Amino acid sequence: MTQYASAVGNINKLKAEMELKIQAIRQRYQTKIDPHQKVQAETFEKIQAWAVEHKEEDFVRKKSQDWGVAVLGFRVNPPKVKALKGFTLKAALALIIERGLSFTKQKIELNKELIIESREDEAVMESMRSCGLTVIQEEGFFIDVKEEEIA
Repeated sequence: MTQYASAVGNINKLKAEMELKIQAIRQRYQTKIDPHQKVQAETFEKIQAWAVEHKEEDFVRKKSQDWGVAVLGFRVNPPKVKALKGFTLKAALALIIERGLSFTKQKIELNKELIIESREDEAVMESMRSCGLTVIQEEGFFIDVKEEEIA
């Protein structure tokens, strides 16, 4: 058992050491990445402003242009439902239900908690078995290392 606990302790110690080194590497590279991300964001805004300004002339026939090092253009995003100003989706849902409109859906799923609570009721369990369900409780082996004891 001491051998197992020692191995767990060593693994945890090495993982912690590894995470600290990875974090230091990430921080070191992030300082190098930050200026490039700033340039990328600023340049994107300038290119986008140009494209929007020239959309009617340069993007009529094709929605994209190949500039050798990159392709830029406009994509039509999929339609989405959006709440109007002054409304929330929750409020809109309530109005749709209140007005009897058929733009709702109901997610039906097993109430597993209720089935588990009813596991002592033989009639319920017979009904569940006829539907292909049962309630099981498995036992698994474990070892909880007392890390303070091996530190």
